[in-house]
Amino acid sequence: MINIKKLLLIFCLSILIIFSFNISSFANTNLYNNKYVSDAIPSNNILVMNSCNKTDFHSSLFEGLSLSIEDNLPNYKIIKNSTIGLSDDEIIANIKALIRDSKNNIKLVVCLDSNSTSFFEKYGVDLFGSTPILFGYEGDNPIPIGSNMGGIFAPYNLEEFLDTILIQHKNTTQINFLISKDIRDTYFFDKIEEYINKKLSDPTNTLYYNVVDAGQSYDSIPPLTKEHSLNIVYSPIRLKYSENDLGRYSTPYGSLEKIFSKTSNPTYGGFKTFGTRFNIGAYMYDGFSIGTKLGDYASSILKGSLSISTLGINPVDKGPILFINEELQSLYKFPNKFYKTVYYNAGNTESNYSKRKIRILSFVAIITFFLLIICIVINCFKRKALKERQKLDFIKTNFIANVSHELRTPLNIIISTIQLFDVYSENGEIIYNSDRAKEKTKYLKGNSFRLLRLVNNIIDITKIDSGYFTINKTSINIVEVIEEVTLSSVAYAEKKEINLIFDTNVEEIILSVDSDKIERIILNLLSNALKFTPPSGTITVTVLDNITCVTVIITDTGIGIAEDQFDIIFKRFRQVDGPTYNKSEGSGIGLALCKSMIEMHNGTIKVESKINEGTSFILTIPIEKSENPDHVPNLQNTNKHDIIQVEYSDFLNYM
Repeated sequence: MINIKKLLLIFCLSILIIFSFNISSFANTNLYNNKYVSDAIPSNNILVMNSCNKTDFHSSLFEGLSLSIEDNLPNYKIIKNSTIGLSDDEIIANIKALIRDSKNNIKLVVCLDSNSTSFFEKYGVDLFGSTPILFGYEGDNPIPIGSNMGGIFAPYNLEEFLDTILIQHKNTTQINFLISKDIRDTYFFDKIEEYINKKLSDPTNTLYYNVVDAGQSYDSIPPLTKEHSLNIVYSPIRLKYSENDLGRYSTPYGSLEKIFSKTSNPTYGGFKTFGTRFNIGAYMYDGFSIGTKLGDYASSILKGSLSISTLGINPVDKGPILFINEELQSLYKFPNKFYKTVYYNAGNTESNYSKRKIRILSFVAIITFFLLIICIVINCFKRKALKERQKLDFIKTNFIANVSHELRTPLNIIISTIQLFDVYSENGEIIYNSDRAKEKTKYLKGNSFRLLRLVNNIIDITKIDSGYFTINKTSINIVEVIEEVTLSSVAYAEKKEINLIFDTNVEEIILSVDSDKIERIILNLLSNALKFTPPSGTITVTVLDNITCVTVIITDTGIGIAEDQFDIIFKRFRQVDGPTYNKSEGSGIGLALCKSMIEMHNGTIKVESKINEGTSFILTIPIEKSENPDHVPNLQNTNKHDIIQVEYSDFLNYM
C-alpha cells in the first residue's frame, strides 16, 4: 500500500508540474511585464512597446499578438514594456536596461500604438541599430517611420459606422456613447469628439449626443433608457462604485446583459468585443484580429520569409464595417454585405472566451478529470485495505476466542483437581509432608484462578467486539447486591490490614440490571483498590439514591493516579505508567471491560484521583422501570465463591 501511495503522489506531482508549465504558457509566461528584467531573460526575445493597455481593445490587441507568437514562434519570448507617463529619457533608460539584461538578444521590436511608433522613429536606430521594428496602431493616417520599420494602421471610421446604423433606426433622437475614463485618453475618444463636433456644427442635424460615464452603477444611467435613444458601448459598466473605491467592472458580455435588462433601446458595441447575444451588433473593429495579423508578420520576418523594408506602412484591409446578431436580422433587415453571427448558447463565446481562455479551461477540465480519477483510485485502495483489515480483525478475534475457549477447559479441570485435593486433605486422604508443600498447592490454585480470570476477560472482550456479549436484566435490590460483594471482600482486606467500609443512604433500591455483571464490576474495582492501597489504608464503598439514578462510589487511600492517565486506564491493554504501578501485575483489560459493561446498562464510570492521596471510581446507573416491579428475586449464586476467588486471585497467597 505504501508503494501505491508513493506512485500516486509522484503522479499527482507530475500532473501539477505539467499543469504549471502549460498554464504558464497559456497565461503567457513567455511574457516579461516589467521595466526591470533579471539576467535570467531567455535568448531570442521580442520587445513589445505600448503606451496604453487599459481598454478592452488594447487588451485584445496584445492577446492576439502574443497567442500568434506563441503558436508560430515557440522559441521566442515576449518582453512587454510600457511607456505610460514616462519621458523620452526615462523610456530610453528602461530600454537600455532591457537590452543589457537580455544580453542584446532582442530580435524584434513591436509597437502597439502611434506614440511608441513615433518614439522609435526618433530613437530606434540609436537603440537597436538594424533590428526590425514592427508596428500596428489605431489611426487614420500613416506616420513617419524609419528605414528599419514597417507595419499597419487601423482607421476607425465612426461616421460610416453610425450612418449605417441610423438607417435602421430612423426614430432615433439621441446617441449615447458609454465610455470609461480609460477610453477618454485614446484615439477612439478623439474620434467620438470629432464626430460630435462635426454633427453639432451641421445646421441640418436634429440629434442629441451624450457621453455617459461607465464608472457609474448601471442602475443610475438614465440616458441609456431614454426613449428613442441609440446606445454605443465602448467600456464595461462598473458594478460597484464609491468615491473612495475604484470599483470593479463587468465583462462586455455582462455589461450588455445588464443594459438589455434595463432598456429595449437599440444597443451596439463600439468594438467587436462588445458584440453579444444581448445587443444588435458591433463595429467590426477587432483588436484581436489586428494583433493576430501583427503576430503573423512577426513570424514571417523572424523566419526570413518577409523583409521589414518591403512591408512598409499600410492600412488594415477594410472589410464589412458592421457585424450583426443573426437573431435580430429579421427585425432590422440589414444588408447581406454585413457579417452575421449566431449565438448558440447563453453566453457570447466569441466575445467572452478568447483562444487562450478556452485552452486554459480545457486544461483545467483535464486536470480535474485526472484528479477525479486519482481520488477514485485512492478510494478503491482504501476500501480494499479496510476490507483486508476487517478480515484480519475477524480472523484475529476468532483465533483469540478459540484459543481462550481451549485454554479455559483444561484450566477448569486443573482448578477442579486442586479443589478436590483440598477436600482430600481435609478428610485425611491426602497428607502433606510439610507446610511448604501445602503452601505450593495454594500458589498453584492462585495462579490458576489468575489465568482463568485473564481467559474469561479475553473471551468477554471478543464477545463485545463481535456483538455477542449480552446482559440479562432482572429486578433486584442493588444495595443488597453491592453490600454482599463488599462483605465477601472483607476477609481479603483484613489479610492486607486494610479497613473496608460499606455505606448507603438507603436500604433498598429496586432497579433492572444484570446482577452478575454488576458483581463483576464491583469486584474488579475492589480488587484494584486492594491492590494499590497500602496496609492501614481504608476502602469505602458508598451507594447513593439520586432519584433518577444510583451512584456507587468506591474510594481508597492508595497511591493515586496522575490526571493525565485518567483516559488511559479505561483503554484496552493499557496500564498506568510508573514503577510503582508495575509492581502489581495486570493485563489492562479489567477496567476496559467494566466500562463496556456499565455502558451496556446506559451508565457511566469516571475516576477522580490525586497522587498519594487516593482514588475514587464513580459509577452512575440510571433507574429504569422494570416490567415486574414487585418481583425481587432472592440472589443465591452458587458460583459466587468461585467468582470471588477468580477476581481476587492476586490475593490468594495472603489467605
